[in-house]
Amino acid sequence: MSDFRRVIALVATKGGAGKTTIAACLAGEWGHRGQDVALLDADPQRTLSAWHAGGGPLVDIPIGAASGASVDPALQGLMKQHALVIVDTAGFANRDTLAVLRWADVALVPFGPSPADALGAAQTIKLLCDVNATVERQRTPVQILMVMNGVSRGAMTAHIRGEVERLGMPVLAPSVHRRQIYAEAMLSGSAPCWMGSGAKAAAAEIAALADACWVSAGRSNK
Repeated sequence: MSDFRRVIALVATKGGAGKTTIAACLAGEWGHRGQDVALLDADPQRTLSAWHAGGGPLVDIPIGAASGASVDPALQGLMKQHALVIVDTAGFANRDTLAVLRWADVALVPFGPSPADALGAAQTIKLLCDVNATVERQRTPVQILMVMNGVSRGAMTAHIRGEVERLGMPVLAPSVHRRQIYAEAMLSGSAPCWMGSGAKAAAAEIAALADACWVSAGRSNK
């Protein structure tokens, strides 16, 4: 784990894209595998913190919450103590998100199967490209990865995926489907990897997403 990228930020300039769900479930998956992972909640809604406090196994994964001037020290503190930090940011561009992006190695951008989500993805990519154009990030740019969330069968899903792929950023092959189990996971402070046979499909897609993130960041998943 020590050679993996250290900070993964979930970033979307449109609310409802699925940042918190993916942050919690990926943290659960990597924690379930025995990796040294921590969470930082930099979203003012604090949904990730509420998920973490649900009384389930996610509580064993360390978490911090920060806003304003506390973002930098909170993130740096977690980076010093843990091999991987997953950060949930606001559903809009704000100073806290920009503070996180000063440190992030990977920006994981979720988007849903709707025209509004495609537009939101384009806006998020522009934000990230602007960050990468700064003096601070020109030598070590944030790696941008896209993931489709809340998908279902139908032509619209394929169409929106194609539209986002045409923006020129890699869309990871695994998608996260619209499933009731994710709401149940939040209510119970858990993640699909811990939820037994009823969460088998969700656990498989989160495991596939974790592997795809790992490989796309230039590392082996072994």
